[in-house]
Amino acid sequence: MKYYAGSLWHESCDPFLTVVAIRAHKAETLLDRATKEELDEVRDSTPEDKELPEDDIMTGGVCEMTADELGLSEEQEAELKREGYLYI
Repeated sequence: MKYYAGSLWHESCDPFLTVVAIRAHKAETLLDRATKEELDEVRDSTPEDKELPEDDIMTGGVCEMTADELGLSEEQEAELKREGYLYI
């Protein structure tokens, strides 16, 4: 079965969030929400971060992948099917 996955990372860092969903639109919505939450959190953490540009948070968009390509365990895949999405 194919799933839709996308990640977020700060420019020069490893991914800090990856989401997998059954529907591409759901994955995109969760990435958009997580981007806003991360910007708010970083901007609130220290005064010098208030000017953090939105393009500091990067994404490669949403890609279609299999559970094997994602390295999902059977438990993770069962949760994904039950909930419709999964953060990994």
